[in-house]
Amino acid sequence: PEDPPLPEHGEMVFDRVRELLPSTRIIILSDADHLTRDYLRVKGADDFFGKQLPAAWEREELPCQVQRMIGHVACRSGAMADLRGRLDSLGPTDRVIGITGPPGSGRRHLAEVIHLNLAGRDAKLVEEHVTSLLADDAPVDGTGVALTGLDGLSHLSPYDQTRLAAVLTNARQGRRGPTVFLIAAGWDECLDPELAPELQRELKAATWLAMPPLEDRAQDVMELAEVFRREASLRLRKSVRTLGAGVPEALWRWISEDPHRQAADLRDLIEGAVERTEGGELTVDDLGLTLPADYVALECLDGSLRRRPLLESQLGSYLDECAASLVVFCDDPDEPTRATRLRLKGRERAIEDHRIGRLLHMLATQPGEPVELARRKRDLGLLAHQETRRYVHSLRKLLGDSQVTDRRSRFIESHYGGTYSFLTTESYVLIARQVG
Repeated sequence: PEDPPLPEHGEMVFDRVRELLPSTRIIILSDADHLTRDYLRVKGADDFFGKQLPAAWEREELPCQVQRMIGHVACRSGAMADLRGRLDSLGPTDRVIGITGPPGSGRRHLAEVIHLNLAGRDAKLVEEHVTSLLADDAPVDGTGVALTGLDGLSHLSPYDQTRLAAVLTNARQGRRGPTVFLIAAGWDECLDPELAPELQRELKAATWLAMPPLEDRAQDVMELAEVFRREASLRLRKSVRTLGAGVPEALWRWISEDPHRQAADLRDLIEGAVERTEGGELTVDDLGLTLPADYVALECLDGSLRRRPLLESQLGSYLDECAASLVVFCDDPDEPTRATRLRLKGRERAIEDHRIGRLLHMLATQPGEPVELARRKRDLGLLAHQETRRYVHSLRKLLGDSQVTDRRSRFIESHYGGTYSFLTTESYVLIARQVG
């Protein structure tokens, strides 16, 4: 039979959840006073969040509380999804767990998340080098130990190898000592045939997990970046709430430039950018990275000209905010010197005639400069006997000029000898795709 519906009263809901799911961590979202909080904590609440505190919401404290309580592992990539499936099979009897992967890939972090969920909220994980562990007779100050220095165990004396095997045996059998996490570069690195037989046996008996390198986790990069941004913002007491346009492309490019870059390097990059930024959005410039532009916007606004590089991801927002009445698009990668369409007062029109598209590009990219079209017929795709005036006339109609026979119209001014220029008195933008 199905479980009965949860009651509506807050405390009754809490009691019912605790009864049905005793190991589930519970955060109470409440504005109750400290006495009520103490009462609920005695009943088993794990933490509290003041829901009427705007600054706490602004600093994204709630997801950080959840992360501190159960940890966080980004698993959008196929490699991490496979690892996530392995994590589901772990239980309290898994007390010697090996984690392999490149340095900086997140092996220690994964050990912390596993230990937090297996040993409970009071779990404490400490890091020890294998030689320090064997040299110190005092018990480890924690319920778990991340053991490093395992790459090339043959350097240990036979006596120390036997002692290490005993530590792993005691941990695996749950007799005494902390849960042991073996942090190593690779499985093969630990299994030297010259090792003592009992140590080889214990290493093979461990549960082994492989942390993939960052280059194999492309789908996880943005989730990791968001987590690192949130953590750094909270630690530095800043309100950096979003990652700006172009940041995903910049990060993927940064990773592809050096396959040795790992999650730890990404964390350092994001934290440094949060520390440097002055705004609420983390930009490519804050990261200290650069991106080749996908487009260049030639802006003629209020009589002044400027060029602005644009990324593909920035184009939509740029057009939404564009104040110019005319936007010309030159986005054919096979013919970048031809206007393919234009947007005039919010209405978009395709430019079917390639010659008119070339003429518009020719004039609009040289605003205020007279262009002698008779000398540019070949560039326009015209034959020597064809008149340019006809195409200027058609372009003026396309641009919505009401009096197309005037020497000076809204966008185009004619001069003597078949020379024309694009006026700078009317605001417009020409967006050209970068090629190559």
